[in-house]
Amino acid sequence: MENVIVTIFKTESEAYQAFTELKSFKQSERTKIAQIALVKNEAGHIAEKDRFDFEDSTTNKALEGGLIGGLVGFLAGPLGLVLGYSAGSLYGLAAGDAVDTAEAGLIDVVAKKLLAGETAVIALVQENDEYVLDNYFAKYDTQILRWDIATVATEIEAAAKVEANLQNQAKAQLKVERKAAHKAKIEELKNSAKEKLAKLKF
Repeated sequence: MENVIVTIFKTESEAYQAFTELKSFKQSERTKIAQIALVKNEAGHIAEKDRFDFEDSTTNKALEGGLIGGLVGFLAGPLGLVLGYSAGSLYGLAAGDAVDTAEAGLIDVVAKKLLAGETAVIALVQENDEYVLDNYFAKYDTQILRWDIATVATEIEAAAKVEANLQNQAKAQLKVERKAAHKAKIEELKNSAKEKLAKLKF
């Protein structure tokens, strides 16, 4: 099965160690890894720290337009920040809670569960046996979450629409505020002019 795996680390150094070691992962019929990314929650903002593409490790350009690149982009963008505050109420999540990934979206869950200071490895994989990667990460203090790529792709498409709506709403609000400020300025100028005229004597 083709999956996106998110492994959340409480210790940053362990996340970097796991990420570095994964670059040398030996592909097999049981498990293949296509792309990996390292992200960290820095004071409520999810930032990308590193990335690696197994097919083209020289430029990693494939990540930018691919599934992992799009996913990281949304997590690191304003949508991820918004969901970080709202996902708890949507899913009733708390740190350490078990997650039914069939019901909860990846962006929502990661935005909520990747707490400030924590780091995560995100991987695009093909697994015939989940034990391989579960066993690989077992030596670390981690939480492993999985979503099939069809679900993630659908979520990214939906997230793009939500983000576009947020941007349109922000632009509309800014327009209203500018219009209100412009109207207030006109009134101020009118009143000022009237006061000056009223002070003139004849």
